[in-house]
Amino acid sequence: MSVWRRGSLTENPYVENAFRVARVSPEVVRRHTLVQLIGQARMIVSTDARAHSIRGQAVTSEDINRAESILLAPQERILEELLVHATERLPLQRARQLMQEASAVLVREAAAPAQVRDLQVLRTWVADLVGQYLDGVKPSDAGFGALEMDLVPPFGRNERQ
Repeated sequence: MSVWRRGSLTENPYVENAFRVARVSPEVVRRHTLVQLIGQARMIVSTDARAHSIRGQAVTSEDINRAESILLAPQERILEELLVHATERLPLQRARQLMQEASAVLVREAAAPAQVRDLQVLRTWVADLVGQYLDGVKPSDAGFGALEMDLVPPFGRNERQ
């Protein structure tokens, strides 16, 4: 029978297929693994009848037997694969590669951190940046009174001692 004519035409055939009934991924191709997974689905259904349901209806042992016969017959399985969507995998290979490269760099840096020997260079650099900032600041407005708008030391009043 055609997979497209199975059941009512008003029901979506993708929702109830042998893979979903048997709780098996379409990527499983080894017979032994397939039989094991179907056995686990049988055990779940026999333990609790409502543990596995599709469209609000509990899956029965007969449904699992029917799904098993479909999945173990090669021609019927191929037809059933038309009713299941392939598992999508995100393209994360490039992201994983970049993460590994970044991790390797961080491990290398942690093993041999950069040594700063002379801080005098940084002091002159900071003093030059502060001087440039203060040169660009407008002087305080005399209308405010005392020194409300004046920068306080160490950044204000360009007085060198």
